[in-house]
Amino acid sequence: MRNTGKIWNWSVAASFLLAFILTGGLFAFLGTPVRAAEDVWSPFVWPISGTATPDLPQSSTYGPRLRASCDRCYDFHQGIDIPTPISTTLLAVLTGTVRIAGSHPLYSDGIVQLDHGDKLYTNYIHIAASLVVTGQVVGQGEPVALSGVGDNGFPHLHFETRQGSVLRQYALNPYRYLPYTDSLRHTIAISEVLADGGVWLRVTTPADELDLNAITLTVRSAITGGLLAGSVLDYEARNKKYLGDPAQIDIPDLDGVLIQPLIYATDTPVYVVDFLFHGLPALGPMYIDACALDVKGNAVCDEAAGVFGRQLFLPQVTKGEQ
Repeated sequence: MRNTGKIWNWSVAASFLLAFILTGGLFAFLGTPVRAAEDVWSPFVWPISGTATPDLPQSSTYGPRLRASCDRCYDFHQGIDIPTPISTTLLAVLTGTVRIAGSHPLYSDGIVQLDHGDKLYTNYIHIAASLVVTGQVVGQGEPVALSGVGDNGFPHLHFETRQGSVLRQYALNPYRYLPYTDSLRHTIAISEVLADGGVWLRVTTPADELDLNAITLTVRSAITGGLLAGSVLDYEARNKKYLGDPAQIDIPDLDGVLIQPLIYATDTPVYVVDFLFHGLPALGPMYIDACALDVKGNAVCDEAAGVFGRQLFLPQVTKGEQ
């Protein structure tokens, strides 16, 4: 097994492309993952600093997590959580018109929602007080609310970006919009290959760069090089597909991929998630390729050669545990 942490192997690009098409998850890869860190320009500013510098630390990422308010149950999160003292002034990340200010029947806590045009909306949730009124135009960096406390008793801002509709299904990772340094310090490792046609992966994401968006897996014959299986897990697509029924989005095992996030908090240096891709064909010697993609389409990859049933690599920790 070889864990490069920075490979996009163009020799298998055709196999990845075919796998994405077969699984309905065609991606456009943007940029080159083998590169130095670069600042991602954005017209947005962050909601607490009002600058291009990320508001850190962050206590929850977009996507799968273990939720503190339900004894670390699995939960799919539609935004990012930014710890901040109660009554911190929250700022408009972009000029917009206030659509919701204060309480709303669809939200258990106070909220300000801004409409930025082109069906782009931002949500500031768990607020203690609104500083704006419905219909008001707010300039970028202007105050919109005072922060409050979530249902777990922890003072923080829950921040969301929604594109295409105000519905929760349209929530996208805020890192798709907010400015940050895209350093591509993520890692991915093929942890174990199971006899019943399963592959365990472990992915880490830096705490100051929570932009993980997708995992891809392809299995090719070591004899013919032909594609045996392909699977894609896209966080944003999963949210849109399964949030229509809240009982489904919070199920960790959907579409042949089991997700097991580890505990993550403000003092955790990396966000760690184990993935089990299962139901794959066990057809003799094979090559396995796995990639983790950020919201910009940059990838880090790992590859291995083996046979289902042969243990390739065992990490030092049990799946889904610290």
